[in-house]
Amino acid sequence: MVILTTIKLQYFDVIEKDLEHSFSEFNVNDQASSQTSDQRNLELIAEKAIDEKYLIAIVFVLNGSQARYSEVIKNTINGLNNYFQNLSWRIIFFLILTHTNKIGANFKLDLFEKEVATPKWQSDSESRSDIEYSWKSSKQIIDNFLNAIKDNDFKSTEDFQKITELQRDINAQILKAVSEITKINGAIFQLINARYKCANNKNILRSSQNYTQMKVIEFNECVRTHYKNMICMNHLDKICHENCPNCHDLQKYKIVKRRQTYEEVITELKDQYEELLSNSIELKAKEKKIISDLEFFVNGVESCYNSIKHDIESLKLMSKLNFDKTLRSTFNKLRNTAENITDKNLKAQQLRRIFEIEKLV
Repeated sequence: MVILTTIKLQYFDVIEKDLEHSFSEFNVNDQASSQTSDQRNLELIAEKAIDEKYLIAIVFVLNGSQARYSEVIKNTINGLNNYFQNLSWRIIFFLILTHTNKIGANFKLDLFEKEVATPKWQSDSESRSDIEYSWKSSKQIIDNFLNAIKDNDFKSTEDFQKITELQRDINAQILKAVSEITKINGAIFQLINARYKCANNKNILRSSQNYTQMKVIEFNECVRTHYKNMICMNHLDKICHENCPNCHDLQKYKIVKRRQTYEEVITELKDQYEELLSNSIELKAKEKKIISDLEFFVNGVESCYNSIKHDIESLKLMSKLNFDKTLRSTFNKLRNTAENITDKNLKAQQLRRIFEIEKLV
């Protein structure tokens, strides 16, 4: 539905105060010949609608003649239809054409497909009082129309609310992915540290695993003989020539030197070995858990990527607008976090996935 109201230039000050701060409004560029400007105007409309979440009507207030703006309005509505499929037929379009003259008010109603338009021009009199009266009459139509919009609030399109929710969800998933990648990097550091300790522990364990030592002792032993020998009880290990008093004995045995080897346990080294062995078991268990956690974090960030991809595809189905600007800062944060991954293979894997998703936006 399109409603057209025109207001003469020289009496525009009559309605300025009435329109001031009445509704949520913003300015769009009026360079009709610029395709870039048309694109930006559509983006502004979309951004405002997304910001408000619900959209019941779009009210155009244009300063200029019908000849200048007819194509712009047509292109705008066509553009909205292209960017937001099946949206235009659910939106009420309200056009106020100002700063014009009576001839310029002859707006071509056939520019709009299937619309109901109500041109309103109350008076051609130059009298300000007549213009004020005409404006009040026109304003009543506008007020009635805006009230009708409010009455149809329950019929408002939720497309822009869904777009807002999708953008919010994408940003949330990106931030979650940032958190998961941070956990991945932390797990990598823990794994490197655990493996270093494990290797160091293994080397010390190897050097201390033989916690016993072999010792050799020498001792004198009596060996029987078939002949008698003079044995000195004070000098068993040698032939005595000192005539030790009361110490010499003639016996059928001799004294010989013997050697014996035995294994001695070094208690301190044994305790160290057993402690290192216990630590080694704990370190291996810790390493196994870190690897499991790392795999869990990688799967977690992959789940985030899949959710982001799904939301972006849903967003593109609802709108052809480029949402790169609204998502750029969080994507930059995600990429910068991935750049800090110390594991070369994991870093390449994450950056490749991020690049694939960014190309979808």
